[in-house]
Amino acid sequence: MAKPTIEQVTPEVIAAWKKQFGKITKYKTTDGRAVFFRSPSRQEISASEAARQESGEGITANEVLAKATSLGGDVEILSEDKYLYGLGKHLLKVFEKVEGETEEL
Repeated sequence: MAKPTIEQVTPEVIAAWKKQFGKITKYKTTDGRAVFFRSPSRQEISASEAARQESGEGITANEVLAKATSLGGDVEILSEDKYLYGLGKHLLKVFEKVEGETEEL
């Protein structure tokens, strides 16, 4: 099943994604393109780390993670280097996590 283009992503589509996946994140570029992400699974994070180790390049891990967790939007963000370079530092924001704190005993 093809992922919806940015024109096909409606509030109803986003509501359905939220119901299915929980947290949804929208990444928008400075030139107006956008893509939507869900939180990655542990297996997807492991696959991206394996890609990083195999290639020796962080951008490869970012690409693997972005493609695995994207739900729809402008596909250029996932395939063109200039967009992947900008996306990298924002990928951590798609993780759904609960923060905690440590306590020395």
